[in-house]
Amino acid sequence: MAILELVTLSFDPMESDHPELKKIVVDPLAWMLWLAIKQGHAASQHFNRRILRCASEIRGIMDGGILEVNMMFWLLVNADLIGPQEKPFAEELLVFIQEEKKIQYKVEK
Repeated sequence: MAILELVTLSFDPMESDHPELKKIVVDPLAWMLWLAIKQGHAASQHFNRRILRCASEIRGIMDGGILEVNMMFWLLVNADLIGPQEKPFAEELLVFIQEEKKIQYKVEK
């Protein structure tokens, strides 16, 4: 599944009362991960917490050097955000993490 660069949401995330979603929206890396992964994957009740943790881990790796696709792929799998068969998705996601592409959203209620 290709990652869409424009995601349509049925709610305005800026108006959310959900504390974890509020933290995600103001964190550009976490927000990009949320938009990219949520658009094509089933999410558990722990999704937002896992996104925040994974974003933090990715940022820590990037601060210390280069994030390689294999490392990022296993971070996502270990966080239970994607399945072990989804390496092509992880490869595509890396382009967004490296900010070569951007994901935007629009709200349609």
